[in-house]
Amino acid sequence: TRMGSGKGSPEYWVAVVKPGRILYEMGGVSETVARAAISIA
Repeated sequence: TRMGSGKGSPEYWVAVVKPGRILYEMGGVSETVARAAISIA
């Protein structure tokens, strides 16, 4: 778009996830523990 069109700030983020992929979200654990949990699963 051209400059000065009043687009405003982004409201949210979007990520492209290809079909067949599984997306995980973990909170409250360290990256090491999260990686270990994924490798065991």
